[in-house]
Amino acid sequence: MRYGARTCVGMLREQNQDSFLTLEVEVGTKREEVSEETPELVPYGLYIVADGMGGAAAGDKASADALEVILGAMAGSMGRTHVARKARLRETPEHLGEAIRRGNREIFRAGEEDTSLEGMGTTITATVAHDGILHIAQVGDSRLYRLREGEFVQLTTDHSVVQEMVDAGRITKERARTHPLKNQITRAVGPEPECEVDVSHDVLHEGDLYLLCSDGLWEMVEDAEIEETVKGYQSNQEARGNLELLCEALVAKACDAGGRDNITVIVLETEAADVRLNAETEMLLAAPTKLDRPKAPLGRLDRTLTHPRTSVFIKD
Repeated sequence: MRYGARTCVGMLREQNQDSFLTLEVEVGTKREEVSEETPELVPYGLYIVADGMGGAAAGDKASADALEVILGAMAGSMGRTHVARKARLRETPEHLGEAIRRGNREIFRAGEEDTSLEGMGTTITATVAHDGILHIAQVGDSRLYRLREGEFVQLTTDHSVVQEMVDAGRITKERARTHPLKNQITRAVGPEPECEVDVSHDVLHEGDLYLLCSDGLWEMVEDAEIEETVKGYQSNQEARGNLELLCEALVAKACDAGGRDNITVIVLETEAADVRLNAETEMLLAAPTKLDRPKAPLGRLDRTLTHPRTSVFIKD
């Protein structure tokens, strides 16, 4: 998988509180139909965008610390050899979600130990590309988009007050961009002892383009213009293969529009070697069944339904 990445402080901020991580390695995977001593090496990519919040020093620390903890937690998963494909397909999203929750606990603990860091947090949009699947984990309002066969879609859902208003039909998506509550998010990594992580997956197709970005891009540049820029790269034969140029173009557009926030983008491009013919079927077979899932206590479920989340975190 090809990738490019770029981060920028923007036009108004003095410090960049965004962080990003790109890591590509080869991971040993055992083919279930073959009893081999040496596992097959399969590409494994970890790509994360984090947008820190909680004051200059705290926001910067929260996003950087989160990536460090997540990387450390995922290293154990990546380092396990002779793991069958089905088992790794099942374990990877579980490990990714738990890695983010571990980061949450570490950041929250740091805020308890140092009052100057209390309440710090970060968004997380994290992806793992492995064996034909892009695993996705989401907390906050950084985003993941996909361009496939000319269709540009947002794959993540913002955890924000305005997104909840859009979902309820109270405001339009266009109004949400300028709404006075647009900097209030309903989930973040770090401010509370525990955090809820949305985990999903997407089957890789050759030629797919994925864009991970902080809100410094999508708040300044409308989705239609982001789409036009990404499609422009895909149709430009001279630019194809140089994803850094696309990242630079997206950051430049955000800066030209005012650059009121830090801007971070990662762009992934799927190659033929990343695609696996039966990936969707294998992913479905690997997913936990109802019998595998722990049963939620009835009281807890009732409280969830009766008392909606009220925590709101204010971004800088």
